[in-house]
Amino acid sequence: PDLYLARARAELAAGETAKALAGVDAGIARLGPVPALQALAIEIELEQGRVDAALARLDQVAAKSPRKEVWLAQRGEILMQHGRKEEARSVYAAALAAIEALPAGARRTKAMVDLEGRVRGALARL
Repeated sequence: PDLYLARARAELAAGETAKALAGVDAGIARLGPVPALQALAIEIELEQGRVDAALARLDQVAAKSPRKEVWLAQRGEILMQHGRKEEARSVYAAALAAIEALPAGARRTKAMVDLEGRVRGALARL
């Protein structure tokens, strides 16, 4: 994935967004849904104002992931940033439920504590 990422970043720096996204998609087709490739594709879609395309990519990643809380939180953030507050509220609630369903050990990690704080903060602002 590193070669696909490097090439896509070079193309983005050169202003060749469509080429960069096509290259990332080629990497995904060849290597599978590598999270780093998917994350860059989502970032490119958002930068191009294609929110629904970014959300569709995010949903593809989440569908293949055994744990959904991080992806749900990211989806909520995207929705919130684009003024889709009702959808964001629902997704944040699902993220919080996924976090609360984790075993105690997994839930107490710094990453999960931080994520839970972000999600609760977002819900409080809604």
